[in-house]
Amino acid sequence: MRYFSYNREKRREAISKAMKEKANRHLRNASFIAIGISIMLMLVKIIWWDAVSGRMFLLIRGFAGLFALISVVLYCIMFYRVNKSALK
Repeated sequence: MRYFSYNREKRREAISKAMKEKANRHLRNASFIAIGISIMLMLVKIIWWDAVSGRMFLLIRGFAGLFALISVVLYCIMFYRVNKSALK
């Protein structure tokens, strides 16, 4: 049982070390910024529901979805890079 806990701690340390690399921090921050932009666009859509035309409403909705998709892709890239470097 000690081996499994030691192995788990070793893997956790490797993952936390990989998360602190510069490129992975940039990917994580870019993902958070994309999510923030998506949330702000959703709030704009909610606040100015009646003042915005239908075409603009769909455009805002599309960009909110696009930024949410970008954030998911960036986070998946970061997750892959961290696990790849931690399992070496």
